[in-house]
Amino acid sequence: MTAVDVVEEVLRERIERGDLAPGTRLADAALARELEVSRTPVREALLRLSRDGLIEIAPARWTRVTGLEDLELVFAPYAALHGVAAAAAARRLAQAPWPEGDRCLERLRAHNDELLRAIRRNDAEGARAADERFHDVIVEQAANPHLRRTLMPLRSLVRRYELAHFAKTAPALASHDQHEGIVAALAARDAAEAERLTRENMTP
Repeated sequence: MTAVDVVEEVLRERIERGDLAPGTRLADAALARELEVSRTPVREALLRLSRDGLIEIAPARWTRVTGLEDLELVFAPYAALHGVAAAAAARRLAQAPWPEGDRCLERLRAHNDELLRAIRRNDAEGARAADERFHDVIVEQAANPHLRRTLMPLRSLVRRYELAHFAKTAPALASHDQHEGIVAALAARDAAEAERLTRENMTP
């Protein structure tokens, strides 16, 4: 990883976790000292984050963490894209040889079990990560690189909300139960139902 990659990853994680709250001002000189790099990789990392909507920059004035957008603006495209992925995954499972399809469903069930364990121990970060791994398996099974590339910039925006979602037991358990329905739809190779349930699961 380059210095730019490292700085970007550190700042992205801080923003996603809420350690850098919306509106927080960021000074490239201070960040460079803290992260022990020059100001150049910090500036490039901030530009990357601004392209993903996590940072806003007013040249020669300020750089700050963006505010939280309306949930609908973020989750509507995110849910739609994941729904498309689920439908594509179901169609590919219908054509896949038995061992491959079975392994995919086993992975989904395993990640959903991880989600439930994290919920029971009140581990919001662990639950969010397990939920993400669950949906990553579906995107992987869809085998559409354009979907993956389009989803990635939205993921960081969504992560800012999901930690709060999984910190609450009832919504987190509802997500787990919805996952079981998605797995059942995929096991039945029902593309329409897999898409519908995934969109529902991804909509706050």
